[in-house]
Amino acid sequence: MNKLRRTKKASAARVDANLDARVDAILGARILADVTRLYFINNSKLPDTLADLAKKDARGRSYIEELPADPWGNAYKLFPGARSYQFEIRSAGPDGKHGTKDDLSNKSSTAL
Repeated sequence: MNKLRRTKKASAARVDANLDARVDAILGARILADVTRLYFINNSKLPDTLADLAKKDARGRSYIEELPADPWGNAYKLFPGARSYQFEIRSAGPDGKHGTKDDLSNKSSTAL
């Protein structure tokens, strides 16, 4: 009986940790989306890559100090949309591969 309780608690902790990581990935993507919008406002175009957000300009300023990794240690990626101002910032999710069903983005719901 005690072993069963410990197993259930460990399983619940893994589920909570996975949910926390998924929410953190979505929030990270949303922060990068906000910074990308600011870049668009100032430059009338999207950055070519998210790395452009961390590049220093002639005065030593950048839009973001450094690019964060998602909770699984992978880089977020910028996907331009159909119009010049449309885009999506994606995390590859736990499997680390973009284009799979576990991907998360700034457009994902945090009501997981």
